[in-house]
Amino acid sequence: MKTKPFSRKLIAVSLAITLNPAFAAPYDIIDLGKVEGGTNSFAYGINNTGETVGFGNGPLTTNSDGDQVREFGSHAIQFADAGLVDLGALVDGTNSFALSINDSGVIVGYSDETRTETDSDGNQTQVTENFATMFNSGVVTKIPGLTGLTQTRVFNINNNDFVVGTGRVDIDPDDSVVAVERGFVINTAGTGLEIMPSLTVDSVARQSHALSINDMGNIVGWSEADVDGVLVVRAFMTSVNAATTLEELPNLGTRVTIARDINNQGVIVGSARHSTNSSRTVAFVYDSTNDSELTRLPFFESRFDNAIANAINDSGQIVGQALVSVPTSGINTGFLYENNELKNLNNLIPCDSGWRIDNATNINNNGEIIGHGLRTEVVAGETINEVRAFKLMPTGGTIEICETPDEGNNSSGGSFSWLVLGLLGLFGLRRRKIA
Repeated sequence: MKTKPFSRKLIAVSLAITLNPAFAAPYDIIDLGKVEGGTNSFAYGINNTGETVGFGNGPLTTNSDGDQVREFGSHAIQFADAGLVDLGALVDGTNSFALSINDSGVIVGYSDETRTETDSDGNQTQVTENFATMFNSGVVTKIPGLTGLTQTRVFNINNNDFVVGTGRVDIDPDDSVVAVERGFVINTAGTGLEIMPSLTVDSVARQSHALSINDMGNIVGWSEADVDGVLVVRAFMTSVNAATTLEELPNLGTRVTIARDINNQGVIVGSARHSTNSSRTVAFVYDSTNDSELTRLPFFESRFDNAIANAINDSGQIVGQALVSVPTSGINTGFLYENNELKNLNNLIPCDSGWRIDNATNINNNGEIIGHGLRTEVVAGETINEVRAFKLMPTGGTIEICETPDEGNNSSGGSFSWLVLGLLGLFGLRRRKIA
């Protein structure tokens, strides 16, 4: 286990924040740190006491050939006031991710593990598989009770210790269709496993993914479906007590709709393609009790036509990531949506913070926001830029005007935040023949 205290000191480094003027002060920004020797960290889970978890890459070392390699690609991290804690991985694993923490401090995510298998001809292969895991005081354990599932990953835990995630399952062992990813819900004690169908209920080849669960036991996610002979992705809602039945949510008439989070009032947020022929998405909010259709969140400008809503708290505050530049599609910012207003988080932090916020991944009921962004600091005369996890703490302070250069269409944010989502699927089943 490695620890490294993080600093609350904010280094005054000038960044090219490109909205002019920019604003600051309603939030203090805290650098949550990184694994010692690593370069990047990401925050994804926060509970209502402010405890935060995520993941980061490992330190660089020099191998026998003189090449620099990382000790590990990613380790689960707990960001604590006493210091950053590397939560490690399974005994036979290399990489891990902590994605959610409940108010009791139970941390969940997944870790890979590598084993050697021998086939009927005596050939050996190394197999790397993901396992849904809990992290506790430096001990990483597989969540029990997931019999029949492989490649399991947990994305969210509620305050009743139910977790949701995905795993691969062979729906019909007698047919030729290989195992398919399906959502599941289970208690951390390993009881009450329910495997979710797809929205095309008679298909053994269609996926479903469970992404979030609230304290009422309501679950949201996405599923593949067949509509008039076309494969689409649709958002769904279900519950712990009826997980074998999925309720399809409204859509925008396009091919992809994903529900990413649900609060305790049953309000859901996510993203959807906003036109059939576009890969760009619009963030949405949907009250499952009162609404009959999705409500689109605004863009910062009509030309900035890409956004994702990642999370919502019980007060209805929504956070996510949105485009702030054209024609370049890679410049994005973390946003807060409240009181019918979309706010660029880079405009709500101190002017000289040294940060460029790229993505807001979660928010708790106290309004504390977490995510990741570009951290710039000068060390021994050298400017260092690293992607770093942060926490925004509401201050109640007034907005101040920052004097920053105007660079036309550009604004704070960066392309890396969209790509980091791919980390969640990097460590799947891999086979390598052993010489």
